[in-house]
Amino acid sequence: MKQPILFLLLAVACTQLFSCSGNKSARDTIQAQLEAWQGKEILFPEDIRFTTVRGDEEVDFQVSDSTYKILTYLDSIGCGSCKLNLVGWKKLVEYFHEVAEMDVQFLFFFHPDNVRDVKVQMKRDSFAYPVCFDREDALNKLNHFSSELQLQTFLLDKDNKVVAVGNPVYSPQVKGLYLRILAPALKQENINQTEVSVSSRDIRLGTFKVGERRDTTVYIHNTGSGPLVAYDVQASCGCTEVEYDQHPILPGDSLALRIGFEYNQRGAFDKIVLLYGNVAKSPLVFHVRGMLE
Repeated sequence: MKQPILFLLLAVACTQLFSCSGNKSARDTIQAQLEAWQGKEILFPEDIRFTTVRGDEEVDFQVSDSTYKILTYLDSIGCGSCKLNLVGWKKLVEYFHEVAEMDVQFLFFFHPDNVRDVKVQMKRDSFAYPVCFDREDALNKLNHFSSELQLQTFLLDKDNKVVAVGNPVYSPQVKGLYLRILAPALKQENINQTEVSVSSRDIRLGTFKVGERRDTTVYIHNTGSGPLVAYDVQASCGCTEVEYDQHPILPGDSLALRIGFEYNQRGAFDKIVLLYGNVAKSPLVFHVRGMLE
């Protein structure tokens, strides 16, 4: 898929987050901002200092020339510690580095109203990744970021140009689309594929009432010689909830794909779940079928 199309899909995913308000003008403004960022180079201050979880110890950490970077910026508006979600970022860093083995550098720039509160949260959540407390807000002054939380995170290429905008911690759709952009780079690294067998691709939930929830589990058995890594799971409808283990599944073990379905419209349904991973026929396609009465 061409990059402009992926960026458009990211724009749609981001603007959907604001759709509940029904404010078309606000959505149009966000759409315009997203389009303005496409291909724009992020400028970094000359003197950048990063610290660790202790908050006051500088570390030797610089903006690198890695294939991709994920930059997130925290402004001073509102409760900074409330907006961070450091636990979510910890999981994302672990996923990209340890699970998917992607060449991605994470850049955290914080300009909170209360630095002490953020440091306390970093210690509480054992957030050990280096961060820059940008007390002068130099990064923002160079680039003029949006005040919208979802528009303060960027996927950058090796030249620091914006490939995509959106916060993958707060939006599963954005995370999935980030992975779709990164997947070609992942294949270029020649990560070994494995073979799998699936307990069922045709998931029958039977007949049940509108508003009732049905849950089921599909097992994907790793029958190959290398670890099975699930990069992402996408469902064709928000009515379908999917959970899975993001850690590598060793040969002989199975990945449990937990699927929950709840819908408010009568009639037959046929929804699709896609699992992206290091298998030859990725994505694996699952049909979730049934009848609501």
